[in-house]
Amino acid sequence: MNLSLETVLPAFSLMLILLGLWGVATRKNLIKIFISLSIAETGVNLLYISMTGFVHGKVPILADPTVTSGYVDPLPHAMILTSIVIGTAVTALGLALTARYHERTGTLNVTKMKELKN
Repeated sequence: MNLSLETVLPAFSLMLILLGLWGVATRKNLIKIFISLSIAETGVNLLYISMTGFVHGKVPILADPTVTSGYVDPLPHAMILTSIVIGTAVTALGLALTARYHERTGTLNVTKMKELKN
């Protein structure tokens, strides 16, 4: 059985996505829900990077301008860095709102959020 990074990384990232979605669906604590969202986001980022073919490619720094093949496209990596920054900002905002909600109500349980209902 040949376990290379090209086969293990997509499987591991799908496992992280499913674990994060399971945590969002089953947890009632707001902090645990945000942790689960972060786990799912990490899985999505890993899945996207695993599909770019970075294992056998070269670093996209052109030492010899005549050779233009075999390099990894840097655009997906830049997109993942942007995704990490946006995910961090969303998590920080969500946790700040969670802290404010806890100060106001004294609970983090989602099932007790009655003021969000009509």
